[in-house]
Amino acid sequence: MLIMINFPCDIKRLIAIMLSLAIFVGCTTAFNKGVEHAKLGQDEEAIADFTEAIRLDPTDARSYQGRALCHERLENTLQADKDFAKAKELGY
Repeated sequence: MLIMINFPCDIKRLIAIMLSLAIFVGCTTAFNKGVEHAKLGQDEEAIADFTEAIRLDPTDARSYQGRALCHERLENTLQADKDFAKAKELGY
């Protein structure tokens, strides 16, 4: 016997919420990996991680800030300045 339950929320809305949560978790994971690589002085790896975090959530100012700091240490001044400006624009 199949029992149907009528949920009060729309399935499309539920899927959207689940996708948003997955993106948030992915962004946070990539950001955290970037922080760990940066702590170890592995700036190129950190830049790749922060770039992935930005791809997943382009509104996350922390990722731009982290990437900017790594670019700055690698003396990539132009890219660092762009990322610092974007982080500031996003409220960092």
